[in-house]
Amino acid sequence: MIDTLNVHYTSISTIIYILVATALTYAAITDLKSRIIKNKTSLHIIGLFLIFMTVNLLIGAGATSAMLLPVATAGFVLLMTSGLFALGMMGGGDVKLMSSFALFAGIKYLLPFLLYTTVCGGIVAIGTLIYHHYFKIQEKKSKLATVDMSSDIYLATIAHDSIDTEKKQGRSKPYQTNTQPKVPYGLAISAVGIWVLFQRFVELTTG
Repeated sequence: MIDTLNVHYTSISTIIYILVATALTYAAITDLKSRIIKNKTSLHIIGLFLIFMTVNLLIGAGATSAMLLPVATAGFVLLMTSGLFALGMMGGGDVKLMSSFALFAGIKYLLPFLLYTTVCGGIVAIGTLIYHHYFKIQEKKSKLATVDMSSDIYLATIAHDSIDTEKKQGRSKPYQTNTQPKVPYGLAISAVGIWVLFQRFVELTTG
């Protein structure tokens, strides 16, 4: 069995990397569409790491490099991102996704993973703000512009009553500028995570 694992190690590792990349892509899509990263996505990544770790241990890799260092890396990321979560700067799904993927990033790619995720997260945040404060408002103006001029007074009255009702009930619409949009940081985490996996794959095939 060990000989078989040694022979097919590259193929097994590649399949695991592809499955992790698929999970990251799924997380990015769900976060972009609904601002939710499901717990099962992070659990799948952890499960794939357990398989990857077992394979490495069976072929003779040291427990430190195959298990202890990745787990320590994930623990560090979990501690750091939990602080950001407590400050309201990250969502719970983002924390779980970053921490689970840190198992694959390891010590070697920890710094690039954190640095590039921060940069990409800033870009995603800026893009989200632009979309929220510009395109949504433009969409609202475009809809209002299509209304016949003869109904302007009636429309203004309805809009005023609607705004008053929403204020009383504590509701707000997505395009209102006084609401803070949720930033899909999962998109940045997933993009950088896939980059890390690609670097791992290059090392695997050329090393």
